[in-house]
Amino acid sequence: MLNNKYIYQHIWQGYKTISQASYVLRSGFPLVGLVDGVEDSGSVASTFRHRNESILEHSAKVAYLASAFVSHFPNFFGADYLLCEDYPSEIWAAITTALLHDIGEVATGDIPDDGNPLHDAKDKIEKEFFDSQMAPAFSLDDFLTVKRTYASFQDRDTTMGQALYCLDKIEAILTLLWLEQYEEYGTITAKPLPTEQDRGFMFLTGTPCATDCWAAHTKVLFRKMSPQVVHHVYALLRIAVEDVRGEWFEWWDKV
Repeated sequence: MLNNKYIYQHIWQGYKTISQASYVLRSGFPLVGLVDGVEDSGSVASTFRHRNESILEHSAKVAYLASAFVSHFPNFFGADYLLCEDYPSEIWAAITTALLHDIGEVATGDIPDDGNPLHDAKDKIEKEFFDSQMAPAFSLDDFLTVKRTYASFQDRDTTMGQALYCLDKIEAILTLLWLEQYEEYGTITAKPLPTEQDRGFMFLTGTPCATDCWAAHTKVLFRKMSPQVVHHVYALLRIAVEDVRGEWFEWWDKV
């Protein structure tokens, strides 16, 4: 049995590898005339700046994190699931939900969680889109299980829903840290109009760096989440921060 610290290190290493794969461009489509003027520069940073990141790439990484965590920590989604006779089906539903959790943004677009009131208002539209588009893709029993899991993700009313929510939020910060390895830094002040929430987290952390401000935001959001889930997620975050920066956030205990 691995020491937990090494488990988180291995999950982080796997995350970095999967992130790298996001920017290895496929070669077949340009060869058949479907892609114009896009070349693999070999530089992750320049490729990211050139084309951003899709919601599918983000979702795939959340699904990876869900799979890796439950592989090492079988009760990550809640001890109740370990006693459930449909445990394999429930875990399949969790990872499937992680993969599909942002599919509703096909209808709404991606709205940042920066204090914009439209962010939380879109949940109803996304749920209706999820139900209408995903129901035919699965058998009825499987879809009902996924639908229940997706609802708990939106409502954060179960340990599994909270776990998926925490992974969704922490993944964005892991991406920022991963980009910092290539000396690419997001800054809140690059936004034309930082929100009141943005300004608050810049004040609390003492920096406009998006990595710090978003991490501080998650600390506030996670206060009502399962302590067990938060423990695991923060342990991974600490490994990532110390790997990239060499030290933990100095502002952490001030938030």
